[in-house]
Amino acid sequence: MATQAEEDLRQKLEYFCQSASPQDREALTRFLTTKPLMNANPNSVIPPTEEARIRLDLARQLQNSIREVNGVPGWKFSASHLGVIFVMPLDILKQIARTGIVPNLRAGAADTHLQRVSDLIKEFLDAVSLEADSHLPSKIAQSSASKRAKSTTTTTSLKRTYDEGGGDRSTCEADKCRERENSACLFTGMADPLACHIMPFSFNSNLQNRRRLGTLIDATQLFGDRPWPELLTQKVRSSDFAWNMLAVSPQLHVWWAQGRWAVKCLGITPVNNQHVLTLEFHWMPQRSQLPRGREIDLDKDKGEQMLKELTRRLDPLTDPPPNRPWKQGVTPL
Repeated sequence: MATQAEEDLRQKLEYFCQSASPQDREALTRFLTTKPLMNANPNSVIPPTEEARIRLDLARQLQNSIREVNGVPGWKFSASHLGVIFVMPLDILKQIARTGIVPNLRAGAADTHLQRVSDLIKEFLDAVSLEADSHLPSKIAQSSASKRAKSTTTTTSLKRTYDEGGGDRSTCEADKCRERENSACLFTGMADPLACHIMPFSFNSNLQNRRRLGTLIDATQLFGDRPWPELLTQKVRSSDFAWNMLAVSPQLHVWWAQGRWAVKCLGITPVNNQHVLTLEFHWMPQRSQLPRGREIDLDKDKGEQMLKELTRRLDPLTDPPPNRPWKQGVTPL
């Protein structure tokens, strides 16, 4: 026997089907039939226990190397530095732990590049948050902006020049992004998605921003040899294209700006004159309210404590469930 809630839902559904347009009924069908799988390992972005122990041992070794190179016996990693160490490729971490020097990079001191990656992450989160506000309905934008204003201080960063001569985004490329996904959210199937930049538009929206990005982007080689530095800094707006956009629902756009989810590229497959990307959706650990720049004393096991904090998840009652590979067609870079 149906419960009262189920009967109410049935009546509302019948009324919707009688009055809704074909497009709205199709959108509801997509939403109801999109059934993303739960992640079997919700902490998959956190290193496994044994690997975490190895990384912390290497972090202590690297800390000693940096102290010796810089002649500063009491030097400590910040929480942001340690976050990079937890996720960077293990083979690269092993290389730099012995000497405190990053091979093949100008001014290759490891602490310098850890700080540049940390600065880049901060500016990424600041930029996507501002850009999300500019795309969202006014009530949502005002809410997220007011929350951020309570804790954000003005710094010399990309966000300061976000509206200074950056120009408009390419609506043509945004349309291509939405058309690629048949005007539906890539992850939920909801209709009328927004075109969400992966790397923020403001990173290279004008010459000043592009030059600022150029002072930081080389440090991403801590994660291996990637095409990002040349791709993002070769010219103004060099990444304002559909290949740097995902079609997502307004709510997922908000959560992207808050760093609540990420995608992992599982592979790229050439198909005729295009490429197919296989992407895996990941919910991220709950962001700490503590300052990212706070010092972490590895000598007092504070690294282990930070790792435990990272395993605290977002509220499972409010988290949508998707974590499976999705395939997305994009034009060649």
